[in-house]
Amino acid sequence: MNTSRKILKNTGILFISQISIYVIGFFYIMYMARYLGPEGFGLLNFALAFCGIFGMVPDLGLSTLSVREVSRNKSLATTYLNNILSLRLILGIITFGLIFLTINILGYHEPTLTVVYIISVYVILAVFSQTFDSVVQANEKMEYLSLGQLITNIVLLLGTLLAIYYKLDVIGFAYIYIIAGAFNLLFYFILFMLKFFKPTITYDFKFWKEMIKNALPLSLSIVLILIAFKIDVIILSLLKGNEAVGIYTAAYKLIEILIFVPSIFAISVFPVLSNFHINSQNLIEFSYKKIYKYLCLLGLPIAVGTTLLANKIIFFIYSTSFYQTVITLQILIWVIPFIFLTYMSRVIMVSINKQDQLLKIIILYLILNIALNLIIIPIYGYIGAAIVTVVTEIVSFTLYYYYLSKFICKIQIYKYFSKPVIASAIMGLFVYYINLNLFLVIVIATIIYILVLIILKTFTEDDVNLLKSMIKG
Repeated sequence: MNTSRKILKNTGILFISQISIYVIGFFYIMYMARYLGPEGFGLLNFALAFCGIFGMVPDLGLSTLSVREVSRNKSLATTYLNNILSLRLILGIITFGLIFLTINILGYHEPTLTVVYIISVYVILAVFSQTFDSVVQANEKMEYLSLGQLITNIVLLLGTLLAIYYKLDVIGFAYIYIIAGAFNLLFYFILFMLKFFKPTITYDFKFWKEMIKNALPLSLSIVLILIAFKIDVIILSLLKGNEAVGIYTAAYKLIEILIFVPSIFAISVFPVLSNFHINSQNLIEFSYKKIYKYLCLLGLPIAVGTTLLANKIIFFIYSTSFYQTVITLQILIWVIPFIFLTYMSRVIMVSINKQDQLLKIIILYLILNIALNLIIIPIYGYIGAAIVTVVTEIVSFTLYYYYLSKFICKIQIYKYFSKPVIASAIMGLFVYYINLNLFLVIVIATIIYILVLIILKTFTEDDVNLLKSMIKG
C-alpha cells in the first residue's frame, strides 16, 4: 500500500469510528449536563481539568516518544511497553500524592475533594491505557485504537443513564469515569495477549534513564500545553465558582468534540511523518501542504455556522438552564480554524525532531495564556476566559507558521483561506436568513458550502486522486 493510501486508509477508519465515538460522547455529555446543571457539571469538569494536569506526571511524554521510536523500529515495541508500564506504576502513586496535597492546599472542601480523589484514579488508569495506545498507533492499527475509545464512551453513556435513573449525585457520576477507565485498560490487556505480545513488568533502569532523557523535551511541551488548555477552568473555579465553570465548559466540551478532526489526522500521520523525516523530506512538504489545505477547508465553515446557530445548538443540547453558554460558544468557536492548524503543527514539529523549538512556542503561549486569564477572568468571568482562549490560539498559530516556514516550507496563507472564506460567507447568508430545523439547516448549509468550493475550483487533480485512492483503499 503506498503512503497516500496508507494515510487515507487510517484517516478513513478513524474518521468513521470517531464519528460513532463522538456521537456517543455527545449524548453522555448532554444527559450529564442537563441532569447535574451548571453547578454540578462545573464541579465534575473542574475535577477532570485539575487531575488532567497532574496526569502528565506519569506520562512524562513517554507515549509520544514510544510512538515516534516504535514507528521507526517495530522491534522496540516490547521493550518500550514493558518498561513504560513499570515506570508508570511508581509515577502513578506519586501523582495521586501530588493531587491530594495540592487540592487541600488550595482550600477546597467537600464534595469537591471527594470528586477530585475519584477522578484522579480515572486519570491514572487512562495514562496506563495510553501506553498501549502508543504501540497500537506506532503499528498503524487504528481500528484497535478506535475500539478502545468506543468501549470507554459506551461505558460512560450507559453509566450516565444509570446514574440519572437512580438519581445519583455528582460523586456517583465521578465513579462512572473509574469504571470506564478500568474497562478500557482491560480491553488493551486482552487485545495485546491475543494480537501483539504478553505485557510484563520490566525494570531496566538504564533504559528508563535513556527514555526519560529523550522524552524530557516532549514531556515539558505536553505538560505546558495541557496547563495552558486547562488553567482557565482552574482560575474560573477559584475566582468565580463551579457555576461559571459549568457555563464555560459546556461550550468548551463542544470545542473538544470538534478537535477530533485534527486529532484523526495527527494519529494517522504522526508515525508516517516520523518515517518521512528519516527517508523523504519531499513527502513531508507534500503532506504538510495537503493537511494545511484540508484543515483550512474544514475549520472556517464550522466557526461561521456555529456562531449563527449557537442559540439553537445550546438549547437543543443543554436546555435553557445553560442560556449563558450561548455567547460563550459564539466567542469560543473561533478558536477552531486556528486550533485545527496549531494541533497539527505541534505533531509535525515533533515528527521532524524540532521539540526544542516547540517548547519555546509553548512556553510563550503558556505565559501569555496565564497572564491574560489572571487579568481578564476577574473582570469578565467565563466570557473573558473564552476571549483569552481565542487570542492566545491566534498568537500560537502565528508562531507555528513562522517556524514551519523555516523548517519545511512557506505556505501562502491567503491561497488556502480565500476560497473557504468566500464559501463560508455564502453559506453563512443562507444560515442567517433561513429559519428551519437545526439539522436540516446544517445539512443544506454543508451542501451549499461544498458546491461553492467546487464552483471555485478548490480541489485539484491531486485532491481527486487522493480521494479515489481512499475509496479504493
